Amino acid sequence: MYNVNIHFYFTVRNNPSKIHSQISASSVAFHTHKCYELIYYYAGKGYCYIDDTKYEYGKNDCIIVPPNARHNDVNVKNTKAFCFGFSVNHEEPCLRAGKYSDADKTIMHYLNMICDEFAHKENDYVSAVQNLIKNVIILLNRATTEKMVYQTRTDELEKVIEYINKNFTQDIRPQEFETITNYSYDRFRHIFKHAIGVSPKQYIIGKRFEYAKELLAASELSITEVAYRCGFASSALFTNQFKKRTDLTPKQYRLQLGAQKVFTDAQSSYSEND
Repeated sequence: MYNVNIHFYFTVRNNPSKIHSQISASSVAFHTHKCYELIYYYAGKGYCYIDDTKYEYGKNDCIIVPPNARHNDVNVKNTKAFCFGFSVNHEEPCLRAGKYSDADKTIMHYLNMICDEFAHKENDYVSAVQNLIKNVIILLNRATTEKMVYQTRTDELEKVIEYINKNFTQDIRPQEFETITNYSYDRFRHIFKHAIGVSPKQYIIGKRFEYAKELLAASELSITEVAYRCGFASSALFTNQFKKRTDLTPKQYRLQLGAQKVFTDAQSSYSEND
């Protein structure tokens, strides 16, 4: 089991409205620590820089500053925060710099208990604080992992959607998605449907029908040629699926668009002559 060492702890209250009128916000100048620093904002809002990255914070946000990272803090509105510095041994995975939202206030619960331990300093309070900090570290590491997985999935989904948008008229095989995402197709299909709302196959078919409607409206291509250009195996299959989606055959859809255009042109001509 890894060890936790406590380096410092303190609370902060800032109220920029009470500062001289020429100063818009209170601030902490850039500095570094040899340990981790956790800053939990019970109230207020502001921003900070950790090295070259800016993080805006608000109520129930938690900022993690890694060891030796150059950072500051600019309070914009009535900040109340709790700060403590700690270090862990090398067996514990490193915490990543950044802002973590504590919407369910689980981290705040542990920090309040830590504050109580510091305030009363009963027997063995240091061990109690160390154990509480370990629980906070577990929560932050879990949040980091979930954030990284989500970002990875988002990046891969963007690549897949870009690939589909360029190739939806072709025969796209499941193995191609596996190559792009490094997931099995079943796993990828689950992730895709959860994020987009439809399966990859349904998304591809949707793109084909969008393109088919464009061709039917803007060209005089035959129904067979439209079906072929949109990636359907036959005009019969295209017609059957098109009718299921629109209650019209492709020919009826095209005729309806033509009738609407004639009506619109007639209205426009009547208005001009009136």
